[in-house]
Order: sequence, then C-alpha cells, then structure tokens
Amino acid sequence: MSGNISLAANLVVGNGSKVIDLNGKTLTVAGKTITITSNNSNITNGNISGSTTVNGTGTTDAFTNVAFDSDLTNQDTGRSYTTSTFKAITNTVGDSTYSGTLDGVIINTAGNSTYTGTITGAVTNTAGNSTYNGNISGAVTNTAGNSTYNGTIGGAVIHTSGTAIYNVGTSAGAIGGALTVTAGTATFTCTIDKITGAVSIDPSATVNFGGEVLSPAFTLVASNNTVTVTLTGGTFKSGTIAATDFTFLGADSSALAAGSFVRTSNTVVTITVATGLVGTDDRVLVNAATQATPASSVAAVASTI
Repeated sequence: MSGNISLAANLVVGNGSKVIDLNGKTLTVAGKTITITSNNSNITNGNISGSTTVNGTGTTDAFTNVAFDSDLTNQDTGRSYTTSTFKAITNTVGDSTYSGTLDGVIINTAGNSTYTGTITGAVTNTAGNSTYNGNISGAVTNTAGNSTYNGTIGGAVIHTSGTAIYNVGTSAGAIGGALTVTAGTATFTCTIDKITGAVSIDPSATVNFGGEVLSPAFTLVASNNTVTVTLTGGTFKSGTIAATDFTFLGADSSALAAGSFVRTSNTVVTITVATGLVGTDDRVLVNAATQATPASSVAAVASTI
C-alpha cells in the first residue's frame, strides 16, 4: 500500500480468514463500520481513523498493532485487540480482549472482557464479569457484574450493584477519590485509611477491606449508652483499646469515636457512649492492627446498661 486509504462504504471482511496489513498507513471507513463475517481474520500494523464500529459473526478475529484515533465500539464476541492504541472503548457484546495503550474512557455493557494496560480515562462497567489489568486514572462506576480491577484507581469509585474485587494495592491513595457503595459486594485490598476521599457505605452492602472487618449497620436509640463490639473467628489485641483502633461510619461516627473503650474479653470490646444518639446506619470497622488474630466478621449491638 503506497498511501492512506479512504473507503466510500463500510468495510466487510468475509469468505474465509483474511489478513489486511495497513503497512503503517491510515484506513478511513466512510460508513464508520467494519463488519467481519469470517473467522480468524486479522487487521494489522496501521491506523484506523474516525469513530469505528466493529461487528459481524466472525470469531477469533484480531486487530494487532492498530491505533484507533477515535472511539471504538465492539459489537460481537471473541475479538482480540492486541498491542493497540485506543481513545475510547465501548464493548456491547461478548468476551473480547484489549491490550495496549488505553487512552480514554471504557464502557463495558456486556460480556466478560479483559482490558490490559494503563487506562487514562474513566471506566463504567454495567454488565459482564470483566477484568481490568492496569492502573485507572479516572473514576470507576460498577453497576453490575462480577468484575475485577487490578490496579490503583485515581478517581472516585461508585459501586451500585454486583460483586467486584478491587485489587488496588495497599499504599496511600490506592483510591484517589471518594468511595460510595450503595449495594452489592465489594472487596478491597487496601485498608479504609488508604482511600483519599470520603467513604459512604449503604447498610445493605457488603464491603471488605484489607485485613479489616466491617460490622453490619446497627441502630442506636436515645436511651442507649453502650455499644458491644464482638469479633467472630478472631481476637482483639491485648492492652489498651482506643478509638484509633476502629473506624466508625454513619450518623453517629463522631460520637462513637468520643466514647470510652474497654476490652472485656479476647473477642469483645464495649464502648460507653453519650445517650441521645438515634442513628440507624452506624457501622464499626475493626482495623487490621487491632486484631491479634484475624477475624472473619464483626457485629456491633447497642444497649442500655
């Protein structure tokens, strides 16, 4: 190919496996759609210009060493995009793989796809069990699916449904923005203090942090003056217990932290608090260092003594 090529119609790749070598040139498709109906086809070594949709019934098709200079929409299953460059990706169908320079936002609306490389934009995962291998500089919104995020997240995390594992490391700033969990199950490798922004967790959600256990929500009524914190499957450290050994979430977090703490047994700490508290969404997180042996869960119950 001696120069760039601009097609006046959509590009259709069919009738047996094909290799289209762009030889470092730019392919512009006027209709903005590449339809692949044959299996094992490969478009390689060049640039694809403009918003591009890839669809068709072909399987195990590949784009190798291709730079997409605008947004890419993948509408069929089983495709691989290898050592390529992307401005934005929308994956609407199937189990595809993407690796290279992910220079933009990713929207995954279906399928169990894999994204490998640093992502410089935001990620929205609305369905499917996808895996993101690389640091994400933007925000992450997980609204469904059982996805895994292997890398730090520079922006906020919003988890509204599904089960997700956030392997964000253990360093400060593992999550660079706020964390909001409104439902579902979310597991984080970092401790809660490594999250830069505010943390909000709905009572219906199940959340685990690295080495820390978080109680279900409990309710305080005005007459209550005691909160009993009980570990299951583990023990509290010996010696003095203080507010800094816990993280408190909910309406009464400040008042709980201001209480008096007594270790009454290997598995129980009581907190004496001021009366008049009426929170319905309070939760207690036991820090990893507060546990002599790691616990599997913790519960907190308010009472009047």
